[in-house]
Amino acid sequence: MSENPSTEAAAKQRRTGMTLLIAVGLVAMLAVSFAIRGYLLRQNSVNRDFISYWSTGKMLAAGHNPYDRAAILALERAQGATYQRPYIMRNPPWGVVLSWPLAAFSAPTAALVWMIAIIVAALGCIQLLRPKGLKTLPLTLIFFAPSLICVGAEQTSFFVLLGLALFMLLLERRPYLAGLALTLATLKPHLLLIFWPVLLLEVARRRQWSVLAGLATGVGAGMAAALGFDPHIWSHYFAAMGAENMAAGYYPNLPSILTLLVARHSLWPEAIPTVAGLAFAGWYWARRRDEWDWRWHGAMVLAISVVTAPYSWPFDQVLYLPTMFASLTRVPKRAVMVLAAMNLAALAIYAKSPVLGNVQYWWMAPAWMAWCIYAYTRPAVVTREEPALAAAA
Repeated sequence: MSENPSTEAAAKQRRTGMTLLIAVGLVAMLAVSFAIRGYLLRQNSVNRDFISYWSTGKMLAAGHNPYDRAAILALERAQGATYQRPYIMRNPPWGVVLSWPLAAFSAPTAALVWMIAIIVAALGCIQLLRPKGLKTLPLTLIFFAPSLICVGAEQTSFFVLLGLALFMLLLERRPYLAGLALTLATLKPHLLLIFWPVLLLEVARRRQWSVLAGLATGVGAGMAAALGFDPHIWSHYFAAMGAENMAAGYYPNLPSILTLLVARHSLWPEAIPTVAGLAFAGWYWARRRDEWDWRWHGAMVLAISVVTAPYSWPFDQVLYLPTMFASLTRVPKRAVMVLAAMNLAALAIYAKSPVLGNVQYWWMAPAWMAWCIYAYTRPAVVTREEPALAAAA
């Protein structure tokens, strides 16, 4: 029995509307991002985190130590840098290969190429994470404040999220490829201190050893390439990270707040959220292991990971997107409006104060986490029409 022509026409209209929405979102995100980048280029194109990726690529292409602080600072100053300490790429050694293609461009051109790659990764994440039953995406999540901050800062957090989204998509049918996709997540392994143990537990329970094989293949290939550029890259990396002295810094996140409140000159308070997160995640997995779904339960583990990570920034909060997308069909219209209000507040702070280490940003991660917890405590909703979500955004 064929479908009613009016039903088919309505379905076609919805598909057309979704295509147009994605196209408009792409154009708008590109416009905003290029406007941000154009402004930064006019101000100073090198006093940004991005320059660390470009200078690392240049050092690799020249066959030099990609963590040579003195050489990198000289390279960055030749581009007009005014700072006294070099911008060093802090990703693990197997991730430096990503920066190598940037050596083919000048710093301003490489910045645009890098930003386009980040935007493409962001749009891919949005498409991969969108629930099947969700016909209309709220603009709040298309223009999520941490997403725009990530694009503006030209950080690799969306590459991490892309790897996680591909992992969730491929796990059931292509576990080896799912593990291979997780290689991208290892660009910032410190953000996933809660995720990795749960992954090992679930892999062992399901005996999906091919996931670990895929991950080992990806990391191994990246490491082999890095060693090909610099046989002593590990010793160079540890020396550079020691000079960076990251443990002594304060970051706009929950562990740093706790350190300031409990023991300002000690590091142990930073571990409290991580230990608590590990304990909760272990309990959470044990209670739900028989029904474990990475798109639902795993997304909550990601949210716990990012809120408890000792070293994290506002742009890393794009890792909340899987949890938010997964819970959209459960929350009422007023909850989406609250999320939209929080997002507007975050965007207003970013517009006023783009220095991401400022105290104004410290509320964001706990606020997103509180919203996610509320959404996850809501009873499941089977199906409903979604236009109100877009209107609320």
